[in-house]
Amino acid sequence: MKKKLASLLFLLLLLPSCSNDGISKPKNIELDLWLLDDVSEYDFSSLTLLNYYKFKDLEQYKYLDSHYTANDGDNYFTKLPEVFVVYTIGRYPTLESDSWHVTSIDFSDPLIKIYNVGVGDYREALNKKLQRNGWTLKCEHCSGVAPFWQKGEYTIFCSNYFQDDPEKIGNISISVSV
Repeated sequence: MKKKLASLLFLLLLLPSCSNDGISKPKNIELDLWLLDDVSEYDFSSLTLLNYYKFKDLEQYKYLDSHYTANDGDNYFTKLPEVFVVYTIGRYPTLESDSWHVTSIDFSDPLIKIYNVGVGDYREALNKKLQRNGWTLKCEHCSGVAPFWQKGEYTIFCSNYFQDDPEKIGNISISVSV
């Protein structure tokens, strides 16, 4: 009886970790950061600052992962390489927070998979996998707006489809609401 009670208690302790709405960091590719990493004390010297934005209470930094090389840009923005991973750093969980976290990740690297689907794959395959895992498709046929999926405070966007096949995913963005 004690063994069954201990096993049940162990399963109950694991249960909250199963309810995470976010996407786990891929294990097959080395990345500097991932969504919701606390970067309050992070040394960004190995990353390329793409741009900085501040408007009223919203302050954000965008950094290119150190495994990718930026292209020369103009005075305001550094240009992204064709294959990239970009992190948006902002205050989290509120705009008034003292801590800084990765609040968005944008990527075009086909090695990064979400539910085993990634850049270059068909959007419908991603749609099926996300919906099977509790995500809700929003704005599938909205004019000028890319389709996106939501689950809790998380959002996934697909955009920049390949010109030769507009149904293929060109890049993916995963973000968390602040």
